[in-house]
Amino acid sequence: MPAQIMIVLLRKNADIVFISVPISLAPNIILETSKKVNKDCLLGDLSSVVAETTKALKSTKLAAANMHPLFGPTISSIQNQKIILSRIRTNIKIETL
Repeated sequence: MPAQIMIVLLRKNADIVFISVPISLAPNIILETSKKVNKDCLLGDLSSVVAETTKALKSTKLAAANMHPLFGPTISSIQNQKIILSRIRTNIKIETL
């Protein structure tokens, strides 16, 4: 499904939205998604390269976090794997992560 369609399907009343798309698309998807969710939404990015996505998340007014996996594509399950959570802007929802 193209990324543009996924944004259209996004629910405006979502509490938490995770972005996990190809790295080249992530900054634009983050910016477009931030315009379509409510102001209390927590926006999260799950990617292995976080420099550009961090810039995009910081430019939104939303609570935001980067999640960086400490494992590679050969792992078949996220269960019991380590992930770094970097808080960019917090709200109560980030505490549940």
